Amino acid sequence: MRDLLLQLPLLSAQSVAPIVKDAVRRVGGDPSAVSGHSLRAGYCTQAAMAGLQPWQIRDQTGHSSDLMLARYIRPVAKRKLPSLL
Repeated sequence: MRDLLLQLPLLSAQSVAPIVKDAVRRVGGDPSAVSGHSLRAGYCTQAAMAGLQPWQIRDQTGHSSDLMLARYIRPVAKRKLPSLL
């Protein structure tokens, strides 16, 4: 199984948005209300709310700095990570 997974193509930034929009469409939502960016920002926000440290979130998302990461964390979560203010 691992060998099969290693042969699958990686997701690109451009391939995520159609996947997200299709999933939203299938559950009856409005696909124009979401994007790949929404998914990434949502992950960053939830990770911050769960108490992960900025370096832990950046390790998953590939953000180059705390400043760039802070742009993806919605204001409610920023209060929980004072180092990103």
